[in-house]
Amino acid sequence: MKTICIFTQSPLVAAPRVVKEANVYAKAGHNVIVYALWYDKNLLEKDRKLLHKSINYKAGVNLLKYGSFISKYIRVKRKLARLFVRYTGVSTVAALGYDYTAYLEKLLIEDADLYIGHEEMSMALSRALITKGKKVAFDFEDWHSKDLLPQDRLHRPIKLLENLERFLLNKAAYTYTTSSALATAIAQTYEAKNPKVIYNSFPAADRDKMDQLPKDRVNKLKPSLYWFSQVISEGRGLELLFEALQLTTTPLELHLRGRILDNYKKTLEALLPSHVDLFIHDLVPVGELISRIAEHDIGIAFEENTPESRDFTITNKVFHYLQAGIAVLATKTQGQAEIKTLAPQALSLIERDPKQVAQSIEMIVKQPQVLKQMKLASWQAGQEILAFEKEAVKLNKFVDAV
Repeated sequence: MKTICIFTQSPLVAAPRVVKEANVYAKAGHNVIVYALWYDKNLLEKDRKLLHKSINYKAGVNLLKYGSFISKYIRVKRKLARLFVRYTGVSTVAALGYDYTAYLEKLLIEDADLYIGHEEMSMALSRALITKGKKVAFDFEDWHSKDLLPQDRLHRPIKLLENLERFLLNKAAYTYTTSSALATAIAQTYEAKNPKVIYNSFPAADRDKMDQLPKDRVNKLKPSLYWFSQVISEGRGLELLFEALQLTTTPLELHLRGRILDNYKKTLEALLPSHVDLFIHDLVPVGELISRIAEHDIGIAFEENTPESRDFTITNKVFHYLQAGIAVLATKTQGQAEIKTLAPQALSLIERDPKQVAQSIEMIVKQPQVLKQMKLASWQAGQEILAFEKEAVKLNKFVDAV
């Protein structure tokens, strides 16, 4: 068995891919160490509950002592680095995350058989580890150099990110990413070998834990649309949805889950047609999410195709909807088109056009047999071809081969 050290710069509650991967290796009998960001005691306790009991969970960056001089210094240093990049155009690793040098020292102490990096700061850490002779794999969860629109990239060390991406694609023991579309695009850009693919899917076994309780839905005679995110805000496809709903006629329920500001809530309510009942729900624990999604009929995944990273990645929403067995209505991005090829009957792929969206909603909800077939296909995809159990087998093969 190997000693595997996985590192990221998010708390684990915000890094489900890291958690799933770490647990896979632990269950396979490997000695697993996970490094992440510690900055909130409540989140830290939640993090620990997500991990297999055998995993050694450590702080790559520890900001728990918020009032301490060191903690404030670490935070200020990153802010200054981002401003430095913005106003000089000169790249620096310090702009990627917190306390790079101290983090690297901690990783080197582990002397693991295999290191696995996640997120952009970890690209710089991975390069340093490889330079020092360590065996490193890297997970391109995102295309970091192309994950923002041009006007939002001013504080980003884009040249550094591009150099790190090129280096890792060519020098890492192996790399992997979230879709075949992204794997192909990033490999072609850097003239490198395609990364392997691990989908952000979820375990089929989780369906056995569903509570079967009607907590969201009010009127089961009305078809129910569902959308969720940590934050309900502009730029997430809701404006398109509400514009399309004004062109529908069938009485519907629309359920949104996430944190929302009062001003935006009022904006949405003003756009809501009278035949649609709107319900806004608080966030629920991860373990309950599948139960709440499964109450509904159609999951909404209206993603943008810019910047490039959004076009090639596949939103976690789609995998949650498939796991729960509900129909999926998604905008046409290259990532979501990939899922359409794998589960063609479960997902309706549409252009970002309100009229087409409205027609698709009406077509599905007015034909119960079509909805039933889509939900069945969704269930089958989540249980079979896109179940995380299949991805776990692939992850173990990657590790065994190095």
